[in-house]
Amino acid sequence: MARKRTDLMDLRQLIQLKQQGHSNREAAELLNIHRNTVNDYVRLFLSTDRSYLELLSLDNSKLEELFPHPILVDQKRYEILLDFLKQVENMAGISDFFIFVFAQTFIRSNKVLKSFWNIIP
Repeated sequence: MARKRTDLMDLRQLIQLKQQGHSNREAAELLNIHRNTVNDYVRLFLSTDRSYLELLSLDNSKLEELFPHPILVDQKRYEILLDFLKQVENMAGISDFFIFVFAQTFIRSNKVLKSFWNIIP
């Protein structure tokens, strides 16, 4: 789930908009960020058991601590796929069918990829 990184200024603006009674959809449009990103942050806000006013009173370091930037890439999956692509790259001149079979075997042998794609029995 790659999402646009939301900076602290946007985070503060989102908290202000929510305090003013704006819907998540309205806030997303006003801030020009995806509504699912807004939904995610609003869930995080609510999980702190603090009011929007209390959240606004926090300094930037405390806000950053409460709402760290999400990791945009699943590192383990990325490394596994990179390894796979390096192996495929070394197969110059091999048919697409063989590469497809190789990919299926690679995914079957890797629990992370198998569970992620859930395509191969």
